[in-house]
Amino acid sequence: MSANLTKHLFGKADLARIQDFYCGDEPYEREVADWLKGSDKPGIDSAINSIQHPSKPSRVWLYQLGDEIVGFGALAQTEWRWPGKNKDPKLSLSIIIWVGVQKKYWGQPRNEAEAKYSVQILDDLVAEASIDAATHPVLGLFVHKDNTRAIQFYQRCGFSDELEQRVDKTGFYKMFIVLDGEALQAAIASQLK
Repeated sequence: MSANLTKHLFGKADLARIQDFYCGDEPYEREVADWLKGSDKPGIDSAINSIQHPSKPSRVWLYQLGDEIVGFGALAQTEWRWPGKNKDPKLSLSIIIWVGVQKKYWGQPRNEAEAKYSVQILDDLVAEASIDAATHPVLGLFVHKDNTRAIQFYQRCGFSDELEQRVDKTGFYKMFIVLDGEALQAAIASQLK
């Protein structure tokens, strides 16, 4: 990450500071911001409830320039059918459950010498997921089928949609990047025994 872009784990103390987080007006953009800003009331799908989940906690980071929040990213662990058909074996993987960049930081920094904030955040999430690559050899994500800008961004960053089931029944693309090819082959082989 850039020397100026820092991160810290999101927690309850951050709820007040993120209430003006804005990453666009499209319904799928508002959904991203609403998840981050969501309440800790039981039953609400929100960042704060996600990190406090008793059996499947996620990790959520805020990425900042000084005191300004540029974006956030959230990782969890799950299982997908691999390569995607109903009877295919299940594979343990890491998943980016949400990632967002505030609209005023889209395309920033503008100079060519430094990676865009969106790339820095995604690269950091890949690095965090790579820590668990031996047991979770793939990093997956879902992206709304109408969010062509994000689909193209993830493709440029090395994510693929070459699964058997590219779009799930809710209209989201499944995309992935292999973190550890040998561990992936071993996991598939163990499922086929």
